[in-house]
Amino acid sequence: MKLAFIDIETGGLDPKINPILQIAGTFEVGKESQDFNFYIKPFPADKVDAKALAVNKLDPTKPEFEEPGVVYNRLINILQKYVNKFDKTDKFFFVGYNSHQFDMPFIREFFSKNGDKYFGSWFHYPSIDVMILAACKLINKRCSMPDFKLATVARELGINLDGANFHAGEYDIAITREIFKLLMKGN
Repeated sequence: MKLAFIDIETGGLDPKINPILQIAGTFEVGKESQDFNFYIKPFPADKVDAKALAVNKLDPTKPEFEEPGVVYNRLINILQKYVNKFDKTDKFFFVGYNSHQFDMPFIREFFSKNGDKYFGSWFHYPSIDVMILAACKLINKRCSMPDFKLATVARELGINLDGANFHAGEYDIAITREIFKLLMKGN
């Protein structure tokens, strides 16, 4: 099984007009895994919302931010190591927290902005949304929870959050992976 745990940080909430500023994750293929963490400059036509930057504390003017095309090519190079995009059965399961409504549409649009209409050649649809899996597990506790954010769900499931740095893609994906693996035990 091929799992792509992916988390993004963005410059707003609309994938058509707002940029992805960070893509972090882990590709798992059997016992092999590969971590990645890319910082991305906005496309020239993208609009960056100052409120989003206040939340994720990213600054796309810093030197570690690369051009979108450079990051796209780096991501494709990793994907090509694990997937034959011409084989309809050989794809990653896209796994994330709120991935179906947020991360996957942004990544799909990122591919499109890079001139690639074949996002579906790499990933199965729909995504595996860990938030929805957690909602099923916590159905009897949900009404008493203050919210359903990643940190709240992790705490409710007994996951240690010492040193938490939420809205840092690489940290969010580590917690998402822990929740996913906890929820999938026994399956």
